[in-house]
Amino acid sequence: RTTVHVHQLLDHALRLLEHQLNGRMIALKRDYQASPDQIHGDESQLHQAFMNLLLNGVEAIGKNGELAVVTEIRSGQDGKRRLTIVIRDTGPGITPANLTHLFQPFFTTKKNGTGLGLAICQRVAQDHLGAIEVQSEAGNGSSFIISLPVE
Repeated sequence: RTTVHVHQLLDHALRLLEHQLNGRMIALKRDYQASPDQIHGDESQLHQAFMNLLLNGVEAIGKNGELAVVTEIRSGQDGKRRLTIVIRDTGPGITPANLTHLFQPFFTTKKNGTGLGLAICQRVAQDHLGAIEVQSEAGNGSSFIISLPVE
């Protein structure tokens, strides 16, 4: 584990997805407000979690939508500062019935999905003393919120 600059990690993941975003005519909105953007963690694990969430957003949108990535510093329930990453898509949203199962291993609604992506994301967040949650409404897209302790 080392000092990880979250904005650099997000930018790297987004560069890897640039071709898919352009090909699907998905607008990208970045709003990096978190300062500082450093956390203590495993860069490789965090990169994998961000890639999973970004890819899910791209797949949910399909074509002609918006993918937003927002960071900010918030106070956690314990009063300590947390770096929050919000990945929001304008896809169809998640049904209430599926919301309760999202982070369960092997649960998937995708034809060729393994059901491991979000379970891995949750594990990575927990391994970094953080949390992940989802806010979604059918027809109005989804937001995945990762909260991690600031270094």
